[in-house]
Amino acid sequence: MTKQNGYRVALVAAMGMLVISQAQGAGYVLLDGGASYANLSTKRFDQAATDWRASSTATGARVSDDDRDTLWRLGAGYAWNDYWAVELFYENLGEYSGSMTLEGTGSQGASATLDATETVELSGFGAHLVGQWPLNDRFSMQGTAGLSYLENEREYHAEVNNFNTSVDSGSQSDDSREWVPTLGLGASFALTEQLDLRGRYTRYFEAGETDNLPSFDVDTVSAGFTWRW
Repeated sequence: MTKQNGYRVALVAAMGMLVISQAQGAGYVLLDGGASYANLSTKRFDQAATDWRASSTATGARVSDDDRDTLWRLGAGYAWNDYWAVELFYENLGEYSGSMTLEGTGSQGASATLDATETVELSGFGAHLVGQWPLNDRFSMQGTAGLSYLENEREYHAEVNNFNTSVDSGSQSDDSREWVPTLGLGASFALTEQLDLRGRYTRYFEAGETDNLPSFDVDTVSAGFTWRW
């Protein structure tokens, strides 16, 4: 059994083990927004920069990353009772990138610069099993476990600028889809009988990967509303 299939079987089994109470259930819609952070590693760009610095023609090398973005999530849920709910949603976790700049001078004094950037954007559909612990009539703590089917939209762009010739550039793009496990903690506060305010922290395990950015986790902090009917 593959890792992705194992995640799916575990989630289905957990849902199947729930004992649904006789209390009346409630459906709701949800809207979340917030900030996301990717645990990026630029070690492949770092190694390329280190190797370049050892060259006699090198005059500089820099590596940077963009590991923060915003997220949004839109979906619907169903609460069987005060303790268990399930949510289905579409989400966009943002875009992340790593960049490298190499500079050098040839034997004839000509200077050149290589700029390379690799980006990945993460979005897709997800499901959460939500456990709730009411502390009073309005305030509840929450824990979530789930899966997201994320699309990795990846793009690599490189540009060489030799000051004695024209600029030479190229790019590549591709995308892939992966099952990603998630865990989270949060809280909700009932503003009215129908409207809840909530906040959550969620970790996405091995959510993204590119040729030059090894597999990385994504942490998100979000706030939003649910509307019950």
